[in-house]
Amino acid sequence: MLSVAFFAMTLRGTTAFAFCGFYVGGADVDVFNDATQVVLMREKSTTILSMQNRYQGPLENFAMVVPVPQVLGEENVKTLNKAIFDKIDTLTSPRLVEYQERDPCYAFPVMPVTPPAPEPAPEPAADDAVTIEAEFKVGEYEIVILSTTESTALANWLDANNYSVPSDAAPYYEPYIQNNMYFFVARVDPNEVVYQDGIAILSPLRFHYTSQDFMLPTRLGMINSSGKQDLIVYLLGQNQRYEVANYNNITIPTNIDVPQSTRDDFGAYYRRLFSQTLAENPGAAVTEYAWGVSDCDPCPGPPDIVLSREDIATLGHDILGPLDWYTYRSYIVSRIHLQYAKDEIGEDLVFKTASGITGGREFYGNGVLEQGATPQTNNYNAFQARYIIRNPWVEPVTCEDPIYGRWGRPVGNPNLSLAIPSPSPNTLMAKQVFGDGPDESEPEPEPEPGNLALKGDAGGSSKAWKSRYRNVIDGDPSTYWSPRRRRGERISVKRVRSPFNTVIIRELNDATRAWRLINHDNGEILASGTTLGSKTVITGFKTQSMRKISLMIDRAHHRPRIAEFEIYNISE
Repeated sequence: MLSVAFFAMTLRGTTAFAFCGFYVGGADVDVFNDATQVVLMREKSTTILSMQNRYQGPLENFAMVVPVPQVLGEENVKTLNKAIFDKIDTLTSPRLVEYQERDPCYAFPVMPVTPPAPEPAPEPAADDAVTIEAEFKVGEYEIVILSTTESTALANWLDANNYSVPSDAAPYYEPYIQNNMYFFVARVDPNEVVYQDGIAILSPLRFHYTSQDFMLPTRLGMINSSGKQDLIVYLLGQNQRYEVANYNNITIPTNIDVPQSTRDDFGAYYRRLFSQTLAENPGAAVTEYAWGVSDCDPCPGPPDIVLSREDIATLGHDILGPLDWYTYRSYIVSRIHLQYAKDEIGEDLVFKTASGITGGREFYGNGVLEQGATPQTNNYNAFQARYIIRNPWVEPVTCEDPIYGRWGRPVGNPNLSLAIPSPSPNTLMAKQVFGDGPDESEPEPEPEPGNLALKGDAGGSSKAWKSRYRNVIDGDPSTYWSPRRRRGERISVKRVRSPFNTVIIRELNDATRAWRLINHDNGEILASGTTLGSKTVITGFKTQSMRKISLMIDRAHHRPRIAEFEIYNISE
């Protein structure tokens, strides 16, 4: 069986993909662009745009043309390593997960849990209507910045310099000329290009500029259109999700149980689903992912598939200044997928801020798996395109009151080792007991003497003034750890060398609204939930040892105060 990571890679397909500029090739050469992806980072009036393009066709006398709002200098442009696009694509791609139903006779507490040397460029022919504002070299690209005031001037300049431009190109760039925009022309040196399976793989380009409008010029990309084109835009914002302002926005249907055969060609399944979704919502911008950059659940790859601080700096934050840990953790990545044809050209994409959404998780409310996207009143985002293969229990059932529908990671399946599904309320549960005593219907386990955390050490992501990490392992319920912020914070117990299977969390102020308990050694999620309260007993995971166990505070309505982080090994 193929791994989930491979499934994610196969979604790229072979269709022609859209682009925020257009390509021009040598005379009588048909060139079209394929699998273009764009990353946009926005802070105030600064936009950092990174793009990756795959080309089919000869590259002699080849150039890329993109409208930009200002004259760019060499300091505005750089090339990136292709791996950064592979990473963000894999992180945000639709994922296929697989669950095995647990033994219906296995007993543990249950409660619902809710909520990525060139040859010299030819001298351009004289054209009074075209001005060369700047020219420089970056990587394998010879770059020229042009300005013009006539609708045919750009085509004449390209034609005079041995490029062929479609005869109907003028209407496409006329609106940009009317808006006093410049044209970024990147010429490629074929001798410095890497080819893969006959397709040129060019270094991604990144450039930044200042503009009051947060937009992506897409109309020029239709000049080379050979049919339907796909455009995938990743938008990075601090505590902020984005949508398209001038198109209808929808979310992809998610949390769909699929048949066993889906694992054989998940890419084909998802493309059919996407096509059907667009057929019902023509011209829509489809959100496929909206989540914090430092986390994923499940992750379609190893734990380091999440975007690191270095990745966020590479994609543009180095332009904005130093990137501290707290700013890094605040970034949200939104993945928006559009598809359109040459005769469906509308407006360039304009983006707007949007409130948070959740969906596509193994979370249940009133016993029902969450469906679709749920709007959030704050900027909390945890939405993904997720599809599930479920393997029912087929062994004999020997108890009088079996409990069905409890799902967990398939046992002994190496092909899914890189994609651990999110915890279900029926598998890795957290039983919450508040100050008024235990639930009579589900007796609370009595902890054996010996809080193992007292023998360990503590650490975390941050601590508020007069707050200490060790307060959570001092055995004193009146002292506490509190973080500096209300989301994306962590408190950990380290160097617990004895096996354990139970955790008790004691919170003084009932502030937490979303949390996860994580094996910090391998990233596995042991349990998750919404509130904590004065006493939360977490069981249901197997007895195990680890160097560090972490409580992640994903969201809180004010800074939580965690008094104790207790660890026990409870006898059966």
